[in-house]
Amino acid sequence: IHPEAIKRIKNRVAKLRNESTTVAIVLDAALLVESNLIDICDITLFVDTGKNTCKARVKNSRKWPSGEITKREKFQDSLSRKREIADIVICNNLYQTDTLKQVKDFWHQFITKKQFGEKHGYN
Repeated sequence: IHPEAIKRIKNRVAKLRNESTTVAIVLDAALLVESNLIDICDITLFVDTGKNTCKARVKNSRKWPSGEITKREKFQDSLSRKREIADIVICNNLYQTDTLKQVKDFWHQFITKKQFGEKHGYN
């Protein structure tokens, strides 16, 4: 990620953290670790998708040729390292409903409960 883009993301996150209406800030960034944006994250999730499944989905959704996917992967840390440093791993190898349930469970456990605790002085 370009240094100016990183600076803008960090500034935006800092601004959002100071707004009382902010419930959560979600960064969807393939280069989160490599760009050191992970340093501004309270919790990191790794969405675990099998390599063949991931390539097929990207090829279908973005219409990228196989070579483009491989080229982009060279700029990223290994998936095993990203999985290792993540606080939560979401399995995205089955049905969309299974993945959605995991995300909802995460949201309830870490976002909704935290909000309730802060609102009622349990933090």
